[in-house]
Amino acid sequence: MGKIIAGAGLNGTITELDISQNNMTAESSENLYLLIVSLKTLIKLNVSGNDLGNTSAEAISRGLSHYRCSLQHLTMSETGVTNKGFSFLFREGIGANKTLKHLTADQNSLDQTTNFRPIRLAFERSRSMEYLSLQSCMLRDAVGIPLAQSLQTNRFLTHINLSHNHLGD
Repeated sequence: MGKIIAGAGLNGTITELDISQNNMTAESSENLYLLIVSLKTLIKLNVSGNDLGNTSAEAISRGLSHYRCSLQHLTMSETGVTNKGFSFLFREGIGANKTLKHLTADQNSLDQTTNFRPIRLAFERSRSMEYLSLQSCMLRDAVGIPLAQSLQTNRFLTHINLSHNHLGD
């Protein structure tokens, strides 16, 4: 993947990159960070279906918070990210990012033990996020209160997909 990043960085015109289902693992973390910050024209990235885990979520967060990040759409469904990775992603990445409008993180493992305070704070500070999808993330009712609290101050989020979770439990 390093050679792709080097070539893409020299290209300067790539706006969309789909690297889903490529058997990438946490070892690709630093490359994902470099990809996000070196491709100034990249606005859409799909890393779904790779076993990236929390280490990669942290690398993506660092990329999102970098001043050179221009990413607007991030799809990271079925990436093996759990509570720890999402907490970091929302706290460090989305809360500091000024360009990301669309996040799809379906079929990952956010469960009732998740600390939703970082998520709430990220959405309270976010001035760009319009779309959030956390479909089939094993969410329980505990997500409702922090999400509702963040929506009281966030006037930008217009679409939320929480389908196929356990919110009535």
